[in-house]
Amino acid sequence: MTRWWTTFFAAAALVATLFLASCTPEADYNRGYDDGSVVGYNSLCHPGTSNIIAGNWDNENYSNGYADGDADGREECREEQRQR
Repeated sequence: MTRWWTTFFAAAALVATLFLASCTPEADYNRGYDDGSVVGYNSLCHPGTSNIIAGNWDNENYSNGYADGDADGREECREEQRQR
């Protein structure tokens, strides 16, 4: 029975570690960048499209990533429009 508990706690510690690792500043920035990129692209190429985003505006890394992604998403749409 001791082995079962040891395995359980080891697995729980691994899951907690992986969860906490996903809360890094880089992960927050990337999540914001992805959200901003979609919104920026859709705002020009597919106006009126609904976008579900995390919207974690209190997180500086998320907000910075969102702003960068929004600019890049808009530029990607403009580039596609120029190629048409």
